[in-house]
Amino acid sequence: ERAADVSSLPLAHGLIRALGLIVNESKSSSFSLLEWGIKTQQTILLHERMITICCRAISTSLAVVSDHDKDTKDNTLGTTMCSSSKNEQTTKDNDVAPLNVNSNLGAIGANGAFGSLNVNSDEEARRIGIQRIVVGSWLLTKEACATLAIVTASNPGIISKHLFMKSGQLLLYTLSSLKHQGGAYAAHNALQDICSTCFSHSNTEVQSIPSMLSRNLMTKISSSEIVRNSTLRRSTGYALGFLSIMRAEPIPRVSICADVLAALVRLSLPCQTIVRSVLCRLGIKDAKFVYHKYTSASSISNYVPDVDYESNCRVHALNVLRLAIMDAPLASEVLPFVGDAIISSIIGYDDEMWAVRNSSTMVFTSAMLRVIDANKNAAGATDRESTAKFAGNAISAEELFRHYPFLGHFLLPALEDGVNSSSNVQDIKCTKRK
Repeated sequence: ERAADVSSLPLAHGLIRALGLIVNESKSSSFSLLEWGIKTQQTILLHERMITICCRAISTSLAVVSDHDKDTKDNTLGTTMCSSSKNEQTTKDNDVAPLNVNSNLGAIGANGAFGSLNVNSDEEARRIGIQRIVVGSWLLTKEACATLAIVTASNPGIISKHLFMKSGQLLLYTLSSLKHQGGAYAAHNALQDICSTCFSHSNTEVQSIPSMLSRNLMTKISSSEIVRNSTLRRSTGYALGFLSIMRAEPIPRVSICADVLAALVRLSLPCQTIVRSVLCRLGIKDAKFVYHKYTSASSISNYVPDVDYESNCRVHALNVLRLAIMDAPLASEVLPFVGDAIISSIIGYDDEMWAVRNSSTMVFTSAMLRVIDANKNAAGATDRESTAKFAGNAISAEELFRHYPFLGHFLLPALEDGVNSSSNVQDIKCTKRK
């Protein structure tokens, strides 16, 4: 096939950015779109079209840079497009670029040896054109996400629940399908702004959208059918989606945040049989995890049933939990669950899967930095003044176990079990040497 002259293709992200600047200026100036003499119905249609344009721009860019596989069950949102009306649920196939055209090799032209090959002028022009498309797609994703958030916040009262929901779903899909950090964080910020707009909306149905999005996202990481073939690096995208929704929840964050964190701790533990076996071995008859009161309230089992357990689900939950613990805006909401997270990470050290052990180690490190002290020099302080200087955030063991009583009940027998196991190993080694 003859290569098209891609050097003349426009970089559409500039147009999308200009649209966002215009809408943003109309918000900050003394007039708004509703005061331009435009009828209300026309204004509603204008906003619907702007949101549709932004959503199509995101989907078009994902056709180039998305790395989702076509045959994965996780690709449920990839073909979902925002329509210009409530009744138009889908678009024609010839109007939408097919997604995942680049799912096999990642971003086109991302190979480091791309520019070092000796090629003729036509081939060089074609490859430069491909790079132009890739870079333009990244920029289009970033600008379309930002503009989508601006448009939805400009006049939220005239935007339908359908468009809010579709925008949120598309941003969640974007987060789980991008490698590019800048694009992922653009979608993360846009989703947070849209969720904040939903929470402040006067319509109760719109207010419930962030909760629906969090449940959808939780389903994606807890369903064994979805995550069985998923790549574990998508944990970052899932985590950014949860952080967007939880950060947007109005203070005090007592609903979505608590439910999400409790579900993450539950998923970060092994299956029900193994958890009970560990607790029985340690002599713990009554496990008092903090998250249990949330699972009891929602009438679900305290631990993942054996038939529903999937190791990738656990790894995703551990990775998301780690980023939640590290997130400063959610510090007060996360603190009650840190004790449970430490216990989960200690149990994860004995897992046969390396990914679980690795993620458990990172959760344990994050928890220690959050609740004890981030300064390694704190232990070297001798006098009271130095201690106050270097260990301002450090707490004593007594204080730690006062905040997390079950952690103390778990840690002592766990340490004893570890010492006994280590002694047995040493005895076996000595016997073999003899």
